[in-house]
Amino acid sequence: MNGSRGVLARGNNHRLAAVLAVVLPALGIVGAWRITAGEDELLHVAQFLDLLVSPWMLATYAAVAALIAASVAFLRFGHRVVGQGGDLEVTLRRQARFWIAAYLVFAALTAGIGWLFGLELHESMLRDRFEQQRAIARLKAQQIDKWAAERLLDADLLASSLAGLAYDGLRGDGVESRQLVLGLTEFLAGYPERVAVTLYVPDGTMLAHLGKGAGPDRQMTAAVESLTATGRKNLLVDAYRTDETPAQVHMGIVEAVGTRGRQSPRAYVASTLDPFRVLFKEVMVWPGPSPSSEIVVVRRDGDDILYLTPLRLSPATSGPMQFRERIEGSRLPATRALLEGDGTRLGIDYRGVEVMTASQRVERLPWTVVAKTDYAEAMVPVREKQRRVAAAVAVTLMLAAAMMLFMARGQRAGTLAYFSRLEAERSTATQRYAHLVRHARDIVLTLDPEGRIVEANEAAVRAYGYSMEELKGLTVRDLRTAAEFARHAQQWAGSQTPDGVLFETVHRRKDGSTFPVEVSGRTVEVEGQPLRQAFIRDITRRRELQSDVARLAHIQRAMQAGTRILLRADSEPDLLQGMCDAIVDIAGYRLAAVGIANRDEGKTISYVASAGASDGYFEQARSTWGPGSYGRGTTGTAIRLGTVQVNKDFATNPEVAVWREAALARGLRSSVSLPLRAGGDILGALVILAAEPDAFTAQELELLGILADDISYGLDALRERQSNRSLQREIGRAAGPQATMRAMMGILARARSEAELYREVCTAMVEVSGFRLAAVAARRDSSRHRVDWLAVHGTDEGYLEQVATAWEAEPGANEPLGRALVSGDVQAVADTGCDQAVGTWREQAALRGLRSAIALPLKQSGRTFAVLGVWADQAGAFDERWVDVLTTLARDLAIRAAALRAGSV
Repeated sequence: MNGSRGVLARGNNHRLAAVLAVVLPALGIVGAWRITAGEDELLHVAQFLDLLVSPWMLATYAAVAALIAASVAFLRFGHRVVGQGGDLEVTLRRQARFWIAAYLVFAALTAGIGWLFGLELHESMLRDRFEQQRAIARLKAQQIDKWAAERLLDADLLASSLAGLAYDGLRGDGVESRQLVLGLTEFLAGYPERVAVTLYVPDGTMLAHLGKGAGPDRQMTAAVESLTATGRKNLLVDAYRTDETPAQVHMGIVEAVGTRGRQSPRAYVASTLDPFRVLFKEVMVWPGPSPSSEIVVVRRDGDDILYLTPLRLSPATSGPMQFRERIEGSRLPATRALLEGDGTRLGIDYRGVEVMTASQRVERLPWTVVAKTDYAEAMVPVREKQRRVAAAVAVTLMLAAAMMLFMARGQRAGTLAYFSRLEAERSTATQRYAHLVRHARDIVLTLDPEGRIVEANEAAVRAYGYSMEELKGLTVRDLRTAAEFARHAQQWAGSQTPDGVLFETVHRRKDGSTFPVEVSGRTVEVEGQPLRQAFIRDITRRRELQSDVARLAHIQRAMQAGTRILLRADSEPDLLQGMCDAIVDIAGYRLAAVGIANRDEGKTISYVASAGASDGYFEQARSTWGPGSYGRGTTGTAIRLGTVQVNKDFATNPEVAVWREAALARGLRSSVSLPLRAGGDILGALVILAAEPDAFTAQELELLGILADDISYGLDALRERQSNRSLQREIGRAAGPQATMRAMMGILARARSEAELYREVCTAMVEVSGFRLAAVAARRDSSRHRVDWLAVHGTDEGYLEQVATAWEAEPGANEPLGRALVSGDVQAVADTGCDQAVGTWREQAALRGLRSAIALPLKQSGRTFAVLGVWADQAGAFDERWVDVLTTLARDLAIRAAALRAGSV
């Protein structure tokens, strides 16, 4: 019975919510129609449509929608949300507080939107009125400018018509005089504002005067004198008050007559105008009915502001040019317009009334037009619209209050029915939850506030190796490793937060083994007692997958870096060292090196590039690729068999026993060697060492194999480029010594400095003769064991920096250039691969493909001051013919260098 009443009440509430969803928006639309009401129906409809999609109406729609949505949601689910405590009375009080709070929030939002909308109405209509004032002021200023332009044009036409008169015959009463009078009379009659016209001769004497008064105003005569003095063509005389009683306001235009093709005018014609007959009457008319609006025209008169037009709203100063005020200290809007320029402003006018004004300066006259309206009159429609907004808000709030009251009463009945079902469902849910926890695959523990295990499921017994009774005698700290104890207090406190806590840690089994876990914990209340429930998942496999993914990602990035190295490397050392750096720095392995198989008797391996903190590991390795214990390692086997060789653990692998102590001392546990090929033959191996045992998975080995293939490809590409360069140099050498001698004779003749001489000779030896490298070296004054390179040209791949050639006999200093410096004799090496004289530089020369060399001393007075060295990439490149040519060249080069050094050309 209670359930039926609850369903019926909720149905009624939903119908009320539907009515509220229809009535409130409809009320808003009616309010918008009333707010925008006006006399112009078309304008009313346009403003109404604009208001319906304005931000304020959209905000109102949103507020109404939020109220309806919150009401419907609370009607449907509120008894569950506020009734979680299980207390019916508390739930009913919470529901009542919700409806009150919802109504207050809605009322505050609606009132706030209405208030802000009222402010927006005020600001919007104020801006519109200011724009209207600005448009009127601009229109009136343009009207004055147009009037001034027309009057100037009239004066110019009159002057043009008078230019052809014979002024010598105008002083009597002849035909010329009558024609003049007739023309001036027609001019006066042509426009009502013309009150007089006067003709002057260049010396200022009045020749003729027609119109008001017996003669011209003194201001006009002064204007003629000013125009005569300045030599201008015309002058527009500003408004002035005449000397007659009552005084009149006149203006004037003085125009020079007959200036075309002449240096001085023949006469001056001055037309006197009364602007109040037409101009000011039209300017002062306000476009539309308005009791407080008026147009005033002002100008600056010394330190005063002068009102040219009468003040319509001040009977005491109803005449033109009667009202003035000191500019200093004045805050009248007209004064601010003069000082600040065109614009709109609020201010207090001459009556002490707040007004809205807009000002616009006239271009052709020093006037400013001010259009003003009383602020109170402009705000009348704003106040009316604001009252309509307030009425609409009040009606909306009253209607919302009534409907929400009905819905609150209906919800009370629904809540009573809900609680009658809740108790029956609670026992069923408890039984289901216990079954799910008991058979869950993840570990589930229930802990008391002290951290003791109260309940555990079957998965916990399997994971930790304890029996159920043993687990209940433990605390959660007993499951942690010693290293994780420090984090326990913070994580335990986190489970008390509403969202609980989620973290990863390491747990310990009964046998002492450990495994990583993810713990999700929160505090729950059971029969009034706070307990902590923890869901624990073994993440051992996840960690392994994460580690594998991270390692593979690092290898892929290293391969990307290796691609860039392949494209940019200019030499084999650069390529091999760059790859080793990428394997260590990017892929994250401990050590990486490239071992080259020497073709010597002992089949030794030379490590030509390495990266990582090896601490001398490779220098002490003594690896070979032949038989014996030092040839059974991964590197020697990979070179010998041409296959990938993996050492899973130095500690257990008997094949690497000779390196075990050195590897373990440096934290190295596993290694892999991948064969490197050049031209299809095994060149050496890429060696990678890791800090973890069995560190190389099948996926890693696949990627590292691709990387090794990339290195082999890079070596082939570099050697192919080197072969092409050698072929080009061989072609150059085939041209014979004659081409070299011709090039050298030209260089010796045109060189203007010793440095230029050496540079050009080295360049010719490479580019013309086709040798690999050429350099000129001299003894360094600061050190008896080093040389300065005066000029270098060709591809040395760092050879000259490596050898640091000595010029004094030292152990192993057998590089030919050093021997030539010491002995003063020509030194030649036919083949660096087998000539024992090369000594310690043999490995560096062979690595860079330098197969033969010659060093020729440059002497002055029997003393060697420099050496010319030339290197070739072929054995036996310096035969007897080349030795003779180069010896002769060295002698000529020394003579020319000595002459340049002495300053003789």
